[in-house]
Amino acid sequence: MATTEDEAAVRDVAGGVRDLLRGTGTFTDNKWRRGLRQGRESNVLFAVGLHAAERRDMGHQLTDLEQSVLDVFGAVLSDAEILAAGREYRAAVRDLGQVPLLPTVVTDTLPDRGFAVSDLMAHLPAMRQANKSRANCAQVDIGAVAAGEPLDSDAFNAAVGEVGFGVTALTGPPPATPAKENPAYNAKFEFESFTCLRPVGDGASGRDEIYFTAAARSDKDTDGGTYRSEEFGGVKEGHTRYFDNNRKVVFDGPAGVFTVVVVQTWEADHSGSEFYDKLMMALEAWLERPVWVEITMAIVTAVSGGLGAVVDAVDSFIQMFVSLKEVLRNLFENADDLSCERGFVFDRNAMVTLYNRGDDWHFNGDGHHKVRVKYTGERPVFPTGALEYTTIAGSTQAWSAPVAMGWESASSPALCSFRDELHCMYVRPGDRALMWSSLTDGAWSKPVQVNGNYKTDYAPALAEFQGKLYMAHVALNGQLLVAGWDGTTWTAYNVPDAHATAAPGLDGRRDKMSVGFRNENGKVIRKYSNNGTAWQGSSVFPPETVGPVSLVAPGRNLWFAYLGPNGKPNVTIDRPDMEDLDLNVPDSWRDQQPGTPVLTYHKYRVWLASRHANGRIRVLNGGDGEPWNEPADAAANAMEGEPALASHNGRLHVMYRR
Repeated sequence: MATTEDEAAVRDVAGGVRDLLRGTGTFTDNKWRRGLRQGRESNVLFAVGLHAAERRDMGHQLTDLEQSVLDVFGAVLSDAEILAAGREYRAAVRDLGQVPLLPTVVTDTLPDRGFAVSDLMAHLPAMRQANKSRANCAQVDIGAVAAGEPLDSDAFNAAVGEVGFGVTALTGPPPATPAKENPAYNAKFEFESFTCLRPVGDGASGRDEIYFTAAARSDKDTDGGTYRSEEFGGVKEGHTRYFDNNRKVVFDGPAGVFTVVVVQTWEADHSGSEFYDKLMMALEAWLERPVWVEITMAIVTAVSGGLGAVVDAVDSFIQMFVSLKEVLRNLFENADDLSCERGFVFDRNAMVTLYNRGDDWHFNGDGHHKVRVKYTGERPVFPTGALEYTTIAGSTQAWSAPVAMGWESASSPALCSFRDELHCMYVRPGDRALMWSSLTDGAWSKPVQVNGNYKTDYAPALAEFQGKLYMAHVALNGQLLVAGWDGTTWTAYNVPDAHATAAPGLDGRRDKMSVGFRNENGKVIRKYSNNGTAWQGSSVFPPETVGPVSLVAPGRNLWFAYLGPNGKPNVTIDRPDMEDLDLNVPDSWRDQQPGTPVLTYHKYRVWLASRHANGRIRVLNGGDGEPWNEPADAAANAMEGEPALASHNGRLHVMYRR
């Protein structure tokens, strides 16, 4: 009896699944299979689809997750092909015990038991742990990107080149209140151009026919969308091509918490449209599944790491797509070559940094193509008083793009670099509790409350002294307290005879830790401690201040900055055994209605900063007897209040409320 086309297709799909799972046929040394094997724990969705195919063949009721994944399979495979895939899966599990491509959390699940979203969530920690060692899964430091570092590192590009696919997350710090809903905004990404760094080179001429496809979805966009560029013929190494103005928008839609973009680079082999159409249907089928957003939002709110952990969910989707693509190739002759596939995860914090700027996305697969992408959507809106920061290196004029923290503060924040970490404290609105987070290896920790009884109406101050981290704050009754951190808990000590009426200043760079504050009479008071617990002295400076006090000790001298009764910033240097020295600031700096000035020490110079009436942060830097140098303003659009300053990892960090 002659074999029908349908029978041949079922046979080809069964053979493709068999070879893929067992590493036989064309999959013995295939880079895609190598990548899937390295990402075994992340290939959970493909495994769930095979498990669901087997369960449906046996007449079992499917879970929502299983049905959703089978819907993706069904976009590219017939029912008969899906059932054949399920039978090959069971045979591979029976024969091999453990299938190198598939996680045991699925293969050890008997056919009579379904695999649900809750099972996937329980598996996420294993995915997180496995992906830590996979250089093609990257959570990128948003601060480094804001300062001009590339989105893709050389190590990441090399790792993607080994397996053909990768995932990148560019996200801000975890939210202080994950359940809080932020206003929606319109996200938009556009392809501008691409440069061929290495052609695929499968033709004798060395010229490629390149095109790009993409799929994108946000938490607010109900159905996502797919994209295909025009085909660029005759592409050779070094060529730069530009996308047509009518075919450059990859995503344009509402977003709230996150946006995911999946992009593929193809080299056309004149295969006809059916192969491409089926793959696009698979992408659309997953984007349209409500369970997809359900899973992602559950990860955001329930898994340590916040949106960074969404890398695993996107990676599992990409690996499902790669697996289906490899199976599907058996059905088509001269199918187009997938050179590289990448997934990108962006949160609303990342969009602030990317706002109206371009970045290069590298697709290093069979060929290597660098795509210039621009975010042209709206700048996300955060609640009034949410923290944001920018940085500057040395005394240059180049400020970084802003980094949005998203944490609401009732006062100005405090910053301090301590043991290779940047520490931030702020005041939570409502209960006025002191909140604390630290930046380690490019990632901010989730803010935690500093003890249960530390509350204030004013900004705190942070400083390092004798190898410990200290914090000064004014209690609700006006008492000035200084607390030390022993690595586990904070212990506060009253500063005697210190009733403050504004935010204090704290410095521990000398052999004595100094605290400065405004007393009830408006005078600037300085006290010091030799050990961080007992406080002495009570120097009264002649000038008066109308607000907070900032201080820094770059050497033997102690510098004070404060706002005088006339509304002008003042800088006074307390010099041992010498008369105090008042420093003038430039008239151009004074006359812009500056707010309270703050001080820090960075790159062997004292830095002075203030928020001016136009919302910009203005800075000066200089030293004893040296003229002030005035870098460009930071276009911060900051709300009223003093900024926080800290020198950390070679850059001056300026944090403010927006």
